[in-house]
Amino acid sequence: MATKSTHRTALDRFKVSSSVFSKQRQRELDDVKFAVGEQWPDDIKAQRQGGQVVGNMPPIPARPCEEFNKLRQPLQQVENQARQARLALTFAPKGDGASRDVADAYEDIARAIQNDSRAQIARNWAFKRAVTAGLGWYRILYEYANDGDFDLDLVYKRILNQASVYPDPFAEEPDWSDGQFLFITQWLSLPEYQRQFGKSALADLDDADFSDLVTQYSDWATTDGTDEGRRVQIAEYFYFEYDTVELIQGSDGKGYNGTGLPHGVTPVAGKDGKPVTRKVRQPRVQWCKLNAIEILEEQDWLGKYIPVIPVVGDEYNLNGERRWEGIVRQSRGACRSYIYMRNAQIEAVGLAPRAPWVGYVETIEGFEDVWNQSNTRNFSMLPIKMVRDGSGSALPPPTRQAVEPAIQAITLAAHEADGDIKATTGIFDPSLGNLNPSDRSGKAILALQKQADIGTGGYLDNLAHVSMAYEGKVLRDLIPKVYDRPGRIVATIGQDDQRGSLMLNAPFINQGQQPVPVAPGTQGAKVIDLSKGEYTIVPTVGKSHTTRREEGADAMGQLLEAAPQLASIVADLWVADMDFPGAKQIADRLKKMLPPNLQDSPDDPERQLAALQQEAQKAQQIIQVLTQELQAKTKIIETDTVKANQQVALKQMDVTSDQKIQLWKIAADLLKTQATIDASRADASIQGGMKLIEQQIGFESERIQQATTMAHEAAMAGVDHRNTLEQGQQQGDQALTQQAQQAALQPPQESGA
Repeated sequence: MATKSTHRTALDRFKVSSSVFSKQRQRELDDVKFAVGEQWPDDIKAQRQGGQVVGNMPPIPARPCEEFNKLRQPLQQVENQARQARLALTFAPKGDGASRDVADAYEDIARAIQNDSRAQIARNWAFKRAVTAGLGWYRILYEYANDGDFDLDLVYKRILNQASVYPDPFAEEPDWSDGQFLFITQWLSLPEYQRQFGKSALADLDDADFSDLVTQYSDWATTDGTDEGRRVQIAEYFYFEYDTVELIQGSDGKGYNGTGLPHGVTPVAGKDGKPVTRKVRQPRVQWCKLNAIEILEEQDWLGKYIPVIPVVGDEYNLNGERRWEGIVRQSRGACRSYIYMRNAQIEAVGLAPRAPWVGYVETIEGFEDVWNQSNTRNFSMLPIKMVRDGSGSALPPPTRQAVEPAIQAITLAAHEADGDIKATTGIFDPSLGNLNPSDRSGKAILALQKQADIGTGGYLDNLAHVSMAYEGKVLRDLIPKVYDRPGRIVATIGQDDQRGSLMLNAPFINQGQQPVPVAPGTQGAKVIDLSKGEYTIVPTVGKSHTTRREEGADAMGQLLEAAPQLASIVADLWVADMDFPGAKQIADRLKKMLPPNLQDSPDDPERQLAALQQEAQKAQQIIQVLTQELQAKTKIIETDTVKANQQVALKQMDVTSDQKIQLWKIAADLLKTQATIDASRADASIQGGMKLIEQQIGFESERIQQATTMAHEAAMAGVDHRNTLEQGQQQGDQALTQQAQQAALQPPQESGA
């Protein structure tokens, strides 16, 4: 709970941060202004606007003051490196119960969070600031997923005003992970502040009290004497508090809080016989929103890291003073030299006056109006007077005094300044697309472009291994705390960029693409508990592709180009990653053409189900053979003697017993196949098929038994009972045949159909 002491500490910390970073913040502001095109110093720009009067001289005329922003393209070139790179976070098991399945779940959830909250926008905005001025920031927040429940979602947000972040100046790590506090400020007009925080004490201040507030807290309130000019600063304040906890060392090497050790774990005794303990300071991040005189809102932050991620450019330490610079700082001199020379060129060529007339005033006396316009109008004749000097000689007419501006020298100086810009930015003509391909080979051009990437690659490397490494820690810490409700289904995006969903903290099985909750202990059920285990995070920077499928297709294409003999082995995978119409159908056909040893595993449920269907078809064929044999034996009963009929009946029983045994063997094989198939996909289909086989075997046994009984009765009763046997046999045969065909010939149904 924040107190008055917390508020006083916050104001003191803000003052320290503002003071320490004041020069850095001014440099950043100057560089950003320079990057957007405001490259003339204010005093020189004012002089070139003209209009000043010096002594008795006429007003100074205006001079060219054009902007030539040669930095825009190099800056965009470096910024686009981040846009084109495929930045990702990879989670790997580290220990203490970690698993690959949970690590993959972290990756898939993180990709969905980044995609759905457009993390790339937040990162690129901060990266642009770092490339330009040396330092940028973005943040991760949690907010309610919707208005219907209390579930939270993690989201990335850009910080619009990058100069509004005030970090701990005493942090030493490049990612500020060891910083103890951080402010994000915002200036509001007093009416807007009163609208948002109408119940606060500051909103009720009268004019006199507000003036006193401005005097006492000039960093937090300003006024220009008008109602519209009264402004108030508010700030989000992240800070650490610590709890001291005593850990007891267990026999498993782990530390446990308090005296409750898990079953089977005993405390380790020291030399004095007492349990080995040590005290640990466990951090808690707190958050509040405040103004100059009060705390407006507060809450316990769920994570243990301040969720504001820095993006750094070039970092220096000048005798203890930390400085951050981007591309602009070292290029300012070259850019100003270029615009000076280009404006001098314009002035010399386009605005320089024509060659002036030199002559005696007496010769143009009376014609001054015409001569004053001679440099702006084309006259067919310029009149002069005949004037003689003291010796009687006529004065010469006015002549032009030709002056050649140093245009060549100015142009050469501008060209040199342009080269200085390329040298200070590290971006040369090949990267800017200014090299004629006919002058160099393609490999040479690519090498020159790569040289520029190497020269400016430090910015992208900082984004990946400083910013995203810290971002990964924040996500790893927040994901299990935000997505903690048992049974919650969260969105995921796999490595193939396919969307899916995952159930957390509860047993489930997948049916199609959807997780379905099941009872604990269900065979094949999975439980993803993100709170267990330790995981390490590794940022990766890959080649730009729209999707991972496109990346995979491109990589396999390069592989096949280098090793064409692999085409027959991986062609189906290569085509499957392509997005053109019909790619899937072609991939399926190529898959069927693979050698037998590269076909799907025999343990694959779909293949086992197909094998089961083949066995069922074999059983149907056997039943058809039995039916034909039964019909043949029935004819023998009708034509042979009673004795022969008895022998046939006995033989029938032996034959059908063997066939019955064969059918039961098929059923046993099918049951064995059933036990190896994934219960989540094929169990229902196999059980249905087994029931049909069992029904058919029962039908066939009953039919054989009926036929045998009828043959025995016919043999005992004699030929006189033949008509009765024929009628009963035909009826029984017709009924049983229909039942057998309906039960046995129907193929097994798909699971869940």
